[in-house]
Amino acid sequence: MNLVAIFVGKKESFSINLSSESMAADFILLQIIKFHHREGIMIQKTPLISQRIRKIDGSFSWISHRFLRQGFWGSLTHHELLVYLFLVMVGDRQGISYYSFDKICSLVGVTPDEYILARDGLIDKDLISFNGHLFQVLSLPEQVISTPKSPLVSKEEMQQQDPATIHQIITQSLSGA
Repeated sequence: MNLVAIFVGKKESFSINLSSESMAADFILLQIIKFHHREGIMIQKTPLISQRIRKIDGSFSWISHRFLRQGFWGSLTHHELLVYLFLVMVGDRQGISYYSFDKICSLVGVTPDEYILARDGLIDKDLISFNGHLFQVLSLPEQVISTPKSPLVSKEEMQQQDPATIHQIITQSLSGA
């Protein structure tokens, strides 16, 4: 048995002739999705579990779709992403929060060194502001600000920027070595 699917849109039209029934349904569904995307047609979505639709109760946080679509997500390290999402969730309507570094480290599951690098990376990428006590999640900049890191080559650079070296120096100075 041959199945024929015909797609007609504003931008293009085509037909598909399928001979195998087993793959026909999946293939046609895939083609419909691709065709709708090219045509700019919105796919109708319905909830999978209608009794469990999310509602805004109490406090509320949000992230713009631009964060994903325009590359902000991909520009962040794993720890930057964790800290950013945490700050978004705990911020008030203006994006302001006051969690201390030790509470952030505990809740997010990062070390103080990882937190500092993440916080500073988010500041450098113009996603947050920090005054020593308060954080503010900022509106997204016009475009992703990448912060390319050059390799650390000197002992001085390692002592100033490498978390492991900094940790070692602090540990040695506290132990009296």
